[in-house]
Amino acid sequence: NDNLSFNQEVTFQADYQTPTALAEALTDPAAQVAVRAAAHLGVLDAGAPLLAALPSLHSPALETAFEQLVRLDDHRAGAILTERLAKQYLVGTVTDPTERVLIERICQALADLAYVRASPVIREAIPRQTDATLIELLSLTQRKLGMVERLGNDTAGWITASADADPAIRALAWNRLAVIATADAVQRMTQHFPLADKSERLEILRAIAKRRLATASAIVAQVLTDPDFDAALLAELRDAAAWAAWRIGGPEMTRTLGQAVERRSGRDARVAVYFALAAGRDALPMLAAVRAPRFRYLLWTRGREQELLDSLVRDLRGGRRSWALAIPPQEISLN
Repeated sequence: NDNLSFNQEVTFQADYQTPTALAEALTDPAAQVAVRAAAHLGVLDAGAPLLAALPSLHSPALETAFEQLVRLDDHRAGAILTERLAKQYLVGTVTDPTERVLIERICQALADLAYVRASPVIREAIPRQTDATLIELLSLTQRKLGMVERLGNDTAGWITASADADPAIRALAWNRLAVIATADAVQRMTQHFPLADKSERLEILRAIAKRRLATASAIVAQVLTDPDFDAALLAELRDAAAWAAWRIGGPEMTRTLGQAVERRSGRDARVAVYFALAAGRDALPMLAAVRAPRFRYLLWTRGREQELLDSLVRDLRGGRRSWALAIPPQEISLN
């Protein structure tokens, strides 16, 4: 488990207050500490320590570090990851399923970074592989990087790609459209969002969050404020929208997060977390107001959620923000 307990998170925040201390924590033998240090450096937009450590980091801190660098759009990470694939992970035939998962995340990062120079390494590795799943993954990555090289920042080309039959290519297209961020790109995302299924809506929201696409904030606000998105099965979308709102930042997104917490009586714990991070001490009255009402809606994780929210409240009262929780919603454990 890469998640710290609440007491550990408090200790972590007390011990690691500066980028220098966080950089040192990247090599901590406790995996949870190294992971949180990498996440915290990403929140601080401190890419230099992450980049310096990337050649020697081990899983799971490695994945957290390069995914933070992807969010910072630091293309230098692409060169380091490509070298690690060439000299470490794809040297021979991959037989370890754990390595295959890591390779998949590296390939996703290379596609997100549009690092087309990785193509020769991946192409040369394919004939050495015997695992059909890995061969398919590497071939798909080749296709993605080929499209990135061919289309560049061609809005029309990526709009066409967003209708591809392959969901992985559509996900790449949404990410590239968020990078390009032209009026036509945002319009395509906005118009398609109501028509998409849940999984594709999730990809669009993740692309908006990854690229801090403020011009697509209307999509984010719709998910957080429209009752049509209140179904329990759409909780993942609300969490992703809240993460996007936090990533975009600013008074408007903070107000939207507060409205979402109030409207749903604090039932969505991760939404409340991002509101607390965005609003700081100004979030205290709202968090106090929803503390009792949220228990009217039964869910087996309510107790754990409330421990987390109470910890946030204590931090805010003490003049601190729980930056260790400034991570994507799927990484915040409520179990």
